[in-house]
Amino acid sequence: MFNAYFKGDSNRVRATILIVCLLLLGRGLFARAQAAHDMEQLYALANGYFAEGKYKEAEQEYNKIIQLDPAYAPAYNNLGVINSADDTRIKETIVYFLTAARIDPEYAEPFGNLGILCFRIRELDKSISYLERAIQLAPDNFKYQFSLGWVYLVGLNDYSKALGYLQQAADLNDTYAEAYYAMGMAYIGLRDKMGIMEQITNLRMLHREDFASNLENLIRTPSKDNAQELHGSSKNEYVQAGYEIGSTNDSKANVSLGPTQPVTVNASGTITLRLQLIKEDAGKTTSPDTLNQ
Repeated sequence: MFNAYFKGDSNRVRATILIVCLLLLGRGLFARAQAAHDMEQLYALANGYFAEGKYKEAEQEYNKIIQLDPAYAPAYNNLGVINSADDTRIKETIVYFLTAARIDPEYAEPFGNLGILCFRIRELDKSISYLERAIQLAPDNFKYQFSLGWVYLVGLNDYSKALGYLQQAADLNDTYAEAYYAMGMAYIGLRDKMGIMEQITNLRMLHREDFASNLENLIRTPSKDNAQELHGSSKNEYVQAGYEIGSTNDSKANVSLGPTQPVTVNASGTITLRLQLIKEDAGKTTSPDTLNQ
């Protein structure tokens, strides 16, 4: 009789413990779900501020996210994007991107951003390494392919290798005029007139007369200096790489890296090379707007 009594009491204790554990587990799961929801709202708010050009407010929200979750890689990446527009904060920017990449080694954007940033500061080996990693993680991202092609084209004058990546960019996005223009520049370096003419045709099919005419001017004014061919003609017209920072959000804002380096911002996430034609004699700049398509 006593044994039966204690046996029943033991069962009741076990049942009570099980109920308490389930309640605690449910409360923990609810708390985590609520925290994730709050994080998503904060991230959406920060991205909204960024898209509107309210960079201080965006930076504050990204920092709040990091305080709540120090392992939230996109917040570090986007803080790096914000800081990348300021040449005095390059070291801080690099730290943000490296932190995002360390937290999530499968996250392509910080590697792509590091590649562009290292190109800006002329650390070409690092630029290539980071962009190769970005391409490995996101092989369908045409902007990574283009950026690596540009590094080989302008940074190393390796025209053949540049063409491979630029062609990949064009294959992934056949309306990407910058890729055809850069391929035209590479063909100029290789003295391949057929290749140049093909890119001029491609550009005219995309209604990019500015790029097409510039390539024609370059081949009409041959030079023994490949660097001069790639960057200018006798009419003082040349191409300069500015930088676009953003993702696929349609909202846009404008900031500046300097008097001749405009930046188009659309939400947050990525820095992308952006080409523009500079006409010194006319004091005018023609900036393509194809990167947001």
